[in-house]
Amino acid sequence: MKSGDLGRGFTGLIAAIALGPVAAIALAAVLLAYVELRAPRPGCEIRTILSQSEAPDHAWVATIWNSVCSDGWFVTTIDDTVEIRTPNEPAAPVPTGVVFGMDDHPFGVQKTLAVRWIAPRSLEITIPNDAWAGVQKSTFGDVTITYKYVPDDPVERACLRVWRSLPTEEMVRRSQSPTDNIKAFVAKCHAEGGPH
Repeated sequence: MKSGDLGRGFTGLIAAIALGPVAAIALAAVLLAYVELRAPRPGCEIRTILSQSEAPDHAWVATIWNSVCSDGWFVTTIDDTVEIRTPNEPAAPVPTGVVFGMDDHPFGVQKTLAVRWIAPRSLEITIPNDAWAGVQKSTFGDVTITYKYVPDDPVERACLRVWRSLPTEEMVRRSQSPTDNIKAFVAKCHAEGGPH
């Protein structure tokens, strides 16, 4: 073996070591691009109009939607929303113009959700007293929004806010208890006149 051969072998070894991380990064980039191109797209699989009402002057339309939406991977949500748009605006494939949004009630449970224009720029939204609202706006553009609860029980709503502020693992633990679940918690809280 000549001394030049040893140098070339050593240079080749250095090149292989140096290219290892570069090759790993290139492979990771190719795999990431493949996953991104093959990834399901986020959006709503099902959007159903439950109710719709147009303002008296026809400037706005309030629509109650039930939407089954996905983040594109593992999370699917079922929500009821009230959305406001102009009459010439097409319905969107995903929630837009949302002024009220709540978790959907379980199948078979009656939904007390309604919209009613009480003036051209005043919308009243009727919602269940126990609604778990993620969005609850009081205005949209030039529209003022008020809420009517059915049944109207502010003490129960305050008790539910306390329950929902508990850490998730605490809610889960209590939900499995026949004496400390959400119904028992709200009943006890209500009997005490609300949270203190």
